[in-house]
Amino acid sequence: MTEQIPEKWIEVITATVLKEQKKQESIASKEQHDRRFRNTELLVKNYRKLSAHCENLPEQIGIIHQEIDMGLLEHIDLDLKEVMKSKQKTKMIMDYIDAMLGAYKTLAERGGEVANRRHKILRDMYLKPNYENPTALMERYGVEKTTLYKDLKKAIEEFSVVLFGIDAYVLQTSGKRVDER
Repeated sequence: MTEQIPEKWIEVITATVLKEQKKQESIASKEQHDRRFRNTELLVKNYRKLSAHCENLPEQIGIIHQEIDMGLLEHIDLDLKEVMKSKQKTKMIMDYIDAMLGAYKTLAERGGEVANRRHKILRDMYLKPNYENPTALMERYGVEKTTLYKDLKKAIEEFSVVLFGIDAYVLQTSGKRVDER
């Protein structure tokens, strides 16, 4: 003879399972947002290095191909081809990043004074060829240290949306109250 589980227990079990499932989905969404934000942050922090990596790429490729054609690099041919493929891939990605930075700049300029300031802080801190220290930026933009870093974080979040599209936007706004958006 089989015993039936009381309906009240089923309701409690179902509610508990749904609550746990929603909690796990929230954790997964937050981790995905954190990963995209972190990737964008790493990208802008290493922008100068990545740009330098791509400098003179056509000349570098030409020289390598000449040396391969002349038979000077036969024994290390595969390794160099992989290095050059990596450089070309980096260059393609950097071209895309530069285009998205242009789009972000346009959006920031249209977004008003604060949005424009955020873009400029991001640009001055990480994207310009020469490093500028935070103190100089605080003075230039008339902000305190906390505001500078809040603006920088917000700029990276905004650029992440431009870079990754709708997925980044959905992840950025999920879990926030309506008045926080």
